Amino acid sequence: MHPADIKCALEKHGYTQMGLSHEQGVSPVMIYNVINGISTSRRIASRIAKIIDLPLEDIWPGLYKNEPRGKAA
Repeated sequence: MHPADIKCALEKHGYTQMGLSHEQGVSPVMIYNVINGISTSRRIASRIAKIIDLPLEDIWPGLYKNEPRGKAA
């Protein structure tokens, strides 16, 4: 998914990158970096996916393949 589409989807659901950064306790730059695939954060990416109601794999194909640590069967 293109970063502009992610940003637009967040805004359609009432979120800004600044607001999401405050909610998650990180800098707006971190949110920007995750959206643009510069940095990875499963916690932030999962929150974005939940907000826009899409699977992580649809938003960032191939980037978040493995299960998070501590979630193994």
